[in-house]
Amino acid sequence: MLKYLILLIFLCQTEKIMSQDTFSKIGFSLVVNPQISYHKLFLEKQNDPFLDSVFQDIYDYRKDTELPIYNLTGGISFLWNISKTYTLETGLHYGEFGYRTNWFAFPNTSDPYLPDSVKLKYQFRYAEIPVRFYYCLNKQLFYTGIGITPGFLFLSTSTFYQHFNGGSVEKDKSIEDISGFNKFSLTAHVNFGFHLKLNDTYGLRIQPNVNYQVLKITETPITAKFRSIGTSFIFQMNR
Repeated sequence: MLKYLILLIFLCQTEKIMSQDTFSKIGFSLVVNPQISYHKLFLEKQNDPFLDSVFQDIYDYRKDTELPIYNLTGGISFLWNISKTYTLETGLHYGEFGYRTNWFAFPNTSDPYLPDSVKLKYQFRYAEIPVRFYYCLNKQLFYTGIGITPGFLFLSTSTFYQHFNGGSVEKDKSIEDISGFNKFSLTAHVNFGFHLKLNDTYGLRIQPNVNYQVLKITETPITAKFRSIGTSFIFQMNR
């Protein structure tokens, strides 16, 4: 009888110790990421003095007149907690990059039916599969991470804005032909954040991040790579 009692006490203590050391291996998260998106222009030399001069002028003008835009990205992620220190993330996300031009003013415009200034905004939308690796810095509260995300361009739009003397603004959005753009993209990520544990199942992560496209968006004399800076709000559920 005594040996069965000792065995029962041993099993109870073992279960208690294991319950303290175990953690959720699998998690799911809903990601919402407001960000500022912009691009870095690149000029490819043509080995022709006339063409190089023309493209240089266009490059300089675009560099001075094209500005960042605000947009919203997000998606659903699957988390695999390799240990209490390391986590691997993947999923399906909606990605968006873009830029806009400055307002271009028309001088001496007094006709109320004609715009006094115009601008253009370009947006590029991707279906993305993120692969990110996180390292916990302090008791699963603070963490940092890196990653790479393959993306597939599925839509490009341009929006034409017209500002009139009376203060009204009209806009006209159209779908662009994406045949001249690279459909496949790779985006590198660096981030740092903290995890607020709500209970044993749910948590909230707030994660500032920097994203940089590795591949060019076109194979043209003047091309670009997109960048963005944002803060992800991540609602996480552990299983």
